[in-house]
Amino acid sequence: MPKIIIIETNGTVKEASCQDATDAGLYKAIKLKSASGFTCQTTWNVTIAEDTFAIALYAKVDGKAGQENKYDFPPPIDSALFFGKCVLVNQGGDLTAVDWNRIYEHLFGGFEDLNSEGEEDEEDEYDELPLTTAGYAKDGFVVDSDASEVEPESEEEEEEVESDSDDSDTDKKKKKKKAKPKAKAKTATKTKAAAKPRVVKNKAAEPYVDYTEELQEEDYV
Repeated sequence: MPKIIIIETNGTVKEASCQDATDAGLYKAIKLKSASGFTCQTTWNVTIAEDTFAIALYAKVDGKAGQENKYDFPPPIDSALFFGKCVLVNQGGDLTAVDWNRIYEHLFGGFEDLNSEGEEDEEDEYDELPLTTAGYAKDGFVVDSDASEVEPESEEEEEEVESDSDDSDTDKKKKKKKAKPKAKAKTATKTKAAAKPRVVKNKAAEPYVDYTEELQEEDYV
């Protein structure tokens, strides 16, 4: 018995055998009551390597709502709407699920594996980067922590660092020495202000009276 492909209403691909693969007998493979409306919708002539296929699609274009076939067919019927189960037949022989997958991919122009290309590009990019001593690529996020690769500081840089630290210590000592006289000055000012005598005015003092005229001698006759 020749092998055919049945496309279920939900889009599932199923391989089956059919006793009568003619136009008059294909409707029986999907258990239709009659062949009315179940006709050939298109044919694909495909040659892959040394294999030649003549694939015919049988389907119904009329049906009830909710019975639309959900399978994505290749061009030129990629926008057509079919109802119920569909049948694919190789007019030159058998049609297996493996063969149909090859034909399906060919009719769509081939599928590119974008994930594999992205992985290859990423690997090539990391292959060009230098490696750390731990074996990681230096991509800006991974740095080499090996102390042996760090360049030592020169003697001049060390002297500059020591001199800077000495200068900073000297400046700190100077600042401490300058701070002490300020404290003494404040203390002296407070002491001076405290030692200043307080003048109290005597508000009850009597006014001054001149008695020199009364003390003159009088002439006696």
